[in-house]
Amino acid sequence: MSDSHTALAGIVSRLDDIAVQIRTLEAEAEILLHEQNDPAASEYNMRRKTELLSELPEVVESLTDDLDEEMRNAVEDGVDGFAQRAMMALGQGSVFWMRNLLYPDDYEQGQPNDLERFIAGLAGR
Repeated sequence: MSDSHTALAGIVSRLDDIAVQIRTLEAEAEILLHEQNDPAASEYNMRRKTELLSELPEVVESLTDDLDEEMRNAVEDGVDGFAQRAMMALGQGSVFWMRNLLYPDDYEQGQPNDLERFIAGLAGR
């Protein structure tokens, strides 16, 4: 396996871990809000989700060195987009925006979210 494929596999693995953390935070936030009537704790989870997204460029930064330029640009552009939207949501303080960051208007339950689709696209390269 080339250095580029190894590096990409490492990035995909790390992003997969974060995607799982985000799904867990979202599921817990729903329980906290709707079953335990704890909006503050639910908001904390949404903030943590958004912070994870805002940190994506730093997460992959040291992992992109062995990628070819085209792949490095694709990875960096993708994670930068997630981070920028997350930073805007944090700046606005909108829990609604934080909750919906990864979900287009036509999202249906059970479909992959935008981060999961991005990861799948990288894995398929």
